[in-house]
Amino acid sequence: MNHDLPPGAPQSPPPRLPAQLSPGLRLGASVSLIALIVLCVLWETVLAPVRPGGTLLALKALPLLLPLRGVLRGNLYTFQWASMLMLLYFMEGIVRATSDPGFSANVAWVEVLLSTVFFWCAVLYVRPAKRAHKQAKSAAETAAKAATAAAAATAAPAAATDSFPTASPSAAPAASASQAPLVPAPRNTPD
Repeated sequence: MNHDLPPGAPQSPPPRLPAQLSPGLRLGASVSLIALIVLCVLWETVLAPVRPGGTLLALKALPLLLPLRGVLRGNLYTFQWASMLMLLYFMEGIVRATSDPGFSANVAWVEVLLSTVFFWCAVLYVRPAKRAHKQAKSAAETAAKAATAAAAATAAPAAATDSFPTASPSAAPAASASQAPLVPAPRNTPD
């Protein structure tokens, strides 16, 4: 609490502490993303291609290159949207693990594993920052409400005195005796 401010003045929120982000989760997400990129390319070209000689399905690794830079740098926004992107690779792995024959099914289970590792590492990496942001937002809203209430409380007495002047109770009879009647007196006219 700042004691230099007059009562009712809005106060600044306490300094925001940085969220404790886990470097281990960041490393786990980075390694699993790189491994998944390599797996997708090798799967469709060398390990178990749909057609001998490889297919254009290897291009499915291209969307995984988009979040790579942000994940390596620890960008929270990139972790958030990349975790949603990873669900597509999880679904593809489940479909191919249950429908492909032989070695391709085993590779698909590895894709499921890598996409799951990335997803949970990303979610758990972002979690402390989301909590800190939510607490800071709640504190700012509480401070804003308190400032609004304080401003309204200081403005209410001033508004009551600035509105219409009121007469004191002792002056009321004198004021009414000195006023002219509101209804005109009847005229005496000869009939």
